[in-house]
Amino acid sequence: YKSNNIVIIFYSIVLSNFAIGNHLSSSSLYCPILTPGIILLSRAAGSSVDKMQFKRKTRLGSPSFSTSTIPQYMMMASLFAIASLLVFRSSPGDVTNDMINNDVSKLRSKAADGEAESPSLVEDSSEQNIEKNIHEEESKQITRQISPERKASLLNSPEAVESLPSCVAVRETFATSSTFDGSRPTIFSGWDSPALEKWANKGNFQSYFGEHEQYIKGRDVQPLKDAAGKHCKTSTETLIDSMSKLFSAKNDAANRGEKMKNKDTTKEIDLLFFTNDKENPHFFESLSKDYSPPAPIEKLDVFNNKGFRVFSAMEQGSSHPFHFHDAAWLGQVSGSRLWYFLPPDTPKVKPKVNGCEYLYGRVPLPSGTTACVQEAGEVMYFPSKWLHSTCALEPWSVGIGGQGGSPNVYDQGFEQLLSKHDASEAAQKDKMEECGVFKSEKQTPVKEDNITEKDWKWFDGNLNEYYNKLERDEHEKRDPNVITSYAVHRWMGPEKKTLTHYQLVREAIYEHVIRRFPPSAETVAGDGVALRVFDAGCGLGAGLMWFEQHEPSWELVGHTISEDQYNWIVNDLPEHRFTAYLRTYDEPLGDGGIVTFNAIYSIEAAIHSPNLKISLTAWSKALSPGGVIVIVDDFLSVGTSRDDPDVDLFTRAWLANAVHTTTEISHWADELDMTLVRDRDLGSEFQIVKRNYRNKVPELKDEKGRVHQAWLGSKARQRLTVHGKISYRLIVLRKNSESNIDLQ
Repeated sequence: YKSNNIVIIFYSIVLSNFAIGNHLSSSSLYCPILTPGIILLSRAAGSSVDKMQFKRKTRLGSPSFSTSTIPQYMMMASLFAIASLLVFRSSPGDVTNDMINNDVSKLRSKAADGEAESPSLVEDSSEQNIEKNIHEEESKQITRQISPERKASLLNSPEAVESLPSCVAVRETFATSSTFDGSRPTIFSGWDSPALEKWANKGNFQSYFGEHEQYIKGRDVQPLKDAAGKHCKTSTETLIDSMSKLFSAKNDAANRGEKMKNKDTTKEIDLLFFTNDKENPHFFESLSKDYSPPAPIEKLDVFNNKGFRVFSAMEQGSSHPFHFHDAAWLGQVSGSRLWYFLPPDTPKVKPKVNGCEYLYGRVPLPSGTTACVQEAGEVMYFPSKWLHSTCALEPWSVGIGGQGGSPNVYDQGFEQLLSKHDASEAAQKDKMEECGVFKSEKQTPVKEDNITEKDWKWFDGNLNEYYNKLERDEHEKRDPNVITSYAVHRWMGPEKKTLTHYQLVREAIYEHVIRRFPPSAETVAGDGVALRVFDAGCGLGAGLMWFEQHEPSWELVGHTISEDQYNWIVNDLPEHRFTAYLRTYDEPLGDGGIVTFNAIYSIEAAIHSPNLKISLTAWSKALSPGGVIVIVDDFLSVGTSRDDPDVDLFTRAWLANAVHTTTEISHWADELDMTLVRDRDLGSEFQIVKRNYRNKVPELKDEKGRVHQAWLGSKARQRLTVHGKISYRLIVLRKNSESNIDLQ
C-alpha cells in the first residue's frame, strides 16, 4: 500500500463516508468494513497498536447532524489521507507513546460527549513500554471518562451499569420534522428557547420565580400533608433550597457508605418540583415569557388548545417511577434526563421504584424496556399510554412541557395556588419539618411525671389523618416484600408472631363456611373453594397479601380510609391480584354492587367504627347466605363502666369509638338475623399481657419521645388490658341461612 498513494486516498475517503453513514443510521452494519480498514492502515503505518477491538455502545443521545456538513467530512477525509502519506513515509517505530496517549484522550472526550465508543487497547507483547503508560483500569473504563462540564452525570458513576437498552425514540430536528405525525416517541434537537439560558442556573431561576407558591410534593407527586391534614405549601425558593439540602444529605450518606440515609432527613422522602398550569396559573404565566411550545408538537390535536402545561425540576437521582398517561412532551432546559419506555398495553410495573435504581443495576429492568437520554436543548415527545420512568442524571434537571387530558384524571387536581407565598423563612422551615421533609432539630422533652394531654398531638377524631401521620412516621421501617414489617398487630405465642391473626381468621372461615378442617399456617390451599372475602379496614394490606398467598382461589377486596395506607398498597406493594379501595368499610359493596361476600373480617379496625351497629348492619347485608363476620379486636369486659377514666382516655386517644362487650354484639346479631357462633379469648390463650406487656401497668408516656396520640392510646390500652378491663378476642357472627357455596 505504501507505493500506491491513489488507493490510500480513495480508501480514506470511502472510510470517512462509511463513518458518516454509521453516524446517521446508528447501525453496526459498517463495523465489519471499518475494522479491517483501520487495521490495514495501522499496520501500513507501522503502528505499535497491533490490534484494535471495536465494541459498539448503544447510542442514547447522538448530537444533531446535517447533510450540509458532508463537504467538511470530505475535507477531513482528504486531510486524513495526506496525513496517512506522511506517516507511511516514516519509519515503522515512529509512533510514540505521546501520540497514543493523545489519541486515548480524544477518545475519552468523545465518549464523554456521547459521540463515539472508545476502543479497547489490547496489550501488544512486543510493545510493553507503551502499555505501561496506559493504566489498565482507565482502558477498561474508557467509555466512562467524561469532560469536566459533564463529570456529575450518573451515567459516569462507577456504579452505573455497563450498557443500557437501545433508544426507541426517533431522532429529528425541528427543521426536518415535516414527516412527524405523533405516532411514536420522538426526540427533537435544535430547540431554541430563552429558557435554556435563563433557567439553567438554579440561583437565577430562584431570583426570577422564587416568590411563587408551590405545593410540597413527594415521590408520588402528591402534596405532603401537615399535622392538620392540609396540603403543605411553600415558596419556589424554599422548595428548591430544600431539594438541594436533601440532595447534599444523600450524597454525604453515600460517601459514608450508607444507603442514601442521613440522620437529619427522612429516609423515604424525595421532593419533586412538579406542577401544572391548572393548579399554578400565576407561575406558568411568568414562565410563558421564556418559552413557547414547539410548532410540530403543538399542532397535534391532543395539544391544540387542549390538555395542560407541566413544569418539572428534580435533583440528581430523583425519579418518576413507571406510569402512563395521555400523550406528552417535555423540553429539557437544564441537565439531562434518562427515560425508560415500555410500549402501550404493557402490564403495570410493580412495585414502583426509583428509575435510577435500574441505572445502578440494583433492580432488574422490566422485559422489553428501552432507554433514551435527553440532553438540554432537546424535546422528548411520546404518544398516549406509553409506560415511562425517568431518572435525573445531573443536579438541577429542569423541563417544561405539556400533557393531554386533565390533571384531575391523574390525581393532580388541586386548588389553585397563590402568586406569592408570604410566610417567613422560619415559618417555611417549620412547615418542612411538620410535613416530614426534615426531622425537627428541636428535641421533644420526655417528662418523667405528670404527662398531660396537651403534650400529645391530637387529630380531633380525624381517623384518616390519624393513620396518615402514623404511616409517614413509621414508613421507613416497612419493607413491601416482608409482610411482617407492615402487619401491625399484637404479638401472638412464644415466637411473638403478628401473622397468626390471619390463620385464626382462616380457621374460622373453614370451620363455619367451608365446613372443612383448615390447612396449617404454612400450607397453601391447592384445591381451595372459591370464596369472595372482604377485609373491613385493610390498613396497609398485610392481611390481603397473606390470604392471597395462602388462598389463591379467593377473591379479595379491602377498604381503608387512610390515603397514605392506600398509596402504600397501590404504589409500594408487589404485584397482587386483590383489590383495595379508598373507601369506608361501611360500604362493602361499593356503589350499589350486588355481588355479596362469603366472609368479612376485621382485625383491630372495627373498634374505630363511629357506630358499630350500623357497620354490622352494612356487613350483614353484604353477606351471602351462611356467610360469616370475623372480628379480632379489644372488647369491654362485663362489669367495666364506660365512664372509667382509663376507658375514657382509651376511647379518645385510640379513636376507639366502638368499645362494646361481646354480649351487646350478640344482641345486635339477633336483630340482624345472625348468630354469635364463636367467642374466643385470645388474651388468655396467647398470653397477650405477658408477651406484649410483661404484666406491667405503664406510665402514660412514650419512652422514645413520640407524641402522636396513638402512642398515648396504646399506653391506655395496655393499662386496661393488664387490669382486665378490656380483653383481646375473636368473635364469629354467622348469617342464619344455609350456605350456597359449591363445596365440590
